[in-house]
Amino acid sequence: MAWTAFMDCLEEILGQDWQSIVEVRPSWSKWQSMEELRENVPEQQLVELARELGLLSKSEMKTILGLLAKRNECAHPTGHEPDMNQAIGYIAELLSRVEKLARKRV
Repeated sequence: MAWTAFMDCLEEILGQDWQSIVEVRPSWSKWQSMEELRENVPEQQLVELARELGLLSKSEMKTILGLLAKRNECAHPTGHEPDMNQAIGYIAELLSRVEKLARKRV
C-alpha cells in the first residue's frame, strides 16, 4: 500500500503538466490522461519520466527504483519475508520521498 500511495503522489504531480510528458515521450500521446497512462505504462517508466522532467535526480531515481524492486520482491512469490523493522523503514523511506515530491509540485 505504501508503494501505491507513493505512485499516486508521483502520478498526480506528473499529470499536472501533460504537455511536458508528451514532449519527452511523444509515443505516449496516444493516451489522453494520466489514468490511461497509469494503466498502460510500467511504473518503472513513470519513475524514469520523473527523472527526465527534473522531478528526481539520478540518485533519487535509482533509490526509488530500488524501493520498487523491494516492493516487487514482497508482492510476488519469492519467499522474502521482511521483519517489522524492515517494513517500518520501507514505509518511512517512501513517506519521506512523498514529502519531497510534494514540495516540487507545479
